[in-house]
Amino acid sequence: YGMLASHWGQPVAMDAMLSHEIAKVVDTLRANQYKDNFSLAEMAAISRMPMETFRKRFVSEVGMPPLSYVLHCKMERAKELLRESRHTVTEVAEEVGFADIKHFREVFKKTVGITPSEYAKGARE
Repeated sequence: YGMLASHWGQPVAMDAMLSHEIAKVVDTLRANQYKDNFSLAEMAAISRMPMETFRKRFVSEVGMPPLSYVLHCKMERAKELLRESRHTVTEVAEEVGFADIKHFREVFKKTVGITPSEYAKGARE
C-alpha cells in the first residue's frame, strides 16, 4: 500500500517502479477520476496484454489485484470529496461510479470503517 500513497495525485507513468503497460492503465483510471467502472478485460485491453498476464503483472507491480486497486482509489477519492464538504453523500457516490447509494454506503463502511456521513461529519469538525 505504500506504493499507492506515492501514486496518489501524480502521473504514474513517470514512476520507474511500474512498467509502461501497467502505468498506462493506472494513468487512465486516474484521468477518469475513478468515475467509470472498468472491467478487468477493459484494463487488460488498455495494457495490450492478455487478461491473466495483465492481472498477474498488476499484482506483482502494484501489490494488489486490479479491481481491489480500483476500489481502493474510489474510496480515497470519495474521502477527498467528503472532506470538501460541498458534496452530498449521493453526489459523492455518483462521482466515484456508484449508481446505488446503498451499495456505496456499504462498501465505504466496510472499507473505511465508518459511514460516509460519519466521515464527512468528522472531517468538518
